[in-house]
Amino acid sequence: MLTTVGDLPVEPALANIKGITKALNAIGLFRFNIGLDTPAVNIVVNRIPLATSGDKHWTHEEWNIDAPAWTELENELTAFNPVLRLIDRPKWIKSVTALEAENKEKSSIIMAV
Repeated sequence: MLTTVGDLPVEPALANIKGITKALNAIGLFRFNIGLDTPAVNIVVNRIPLATSGDKHWTHEEWNIDAPAWTELENELTAFNPVLRLIDRPKWIKSVTALEAENKEKSSIIMAV
């Protein structure tokens, strides 16, 4: 971000928001938002049922990127864990095609929060 405001000197004093705000104000910029860039944390959630209808049979099509199962899973994860903010759609440990070929009933997902 700082490279887009011209010759703004990057000093250790700019490591905090007050320093960045003061420096931007000094060069005439007053209307801006500063968002803190925090690294993502990956959380592994185990034993997620692959069948979306309650029975044990499922197909990989149920977990296509636009499938309602993803939205339902995300809603359930965030409803029971309101402090979580998902950065991206969770990822399966293996491809759903491989899980289907192995007749798996449950698998693990990785969530970036």
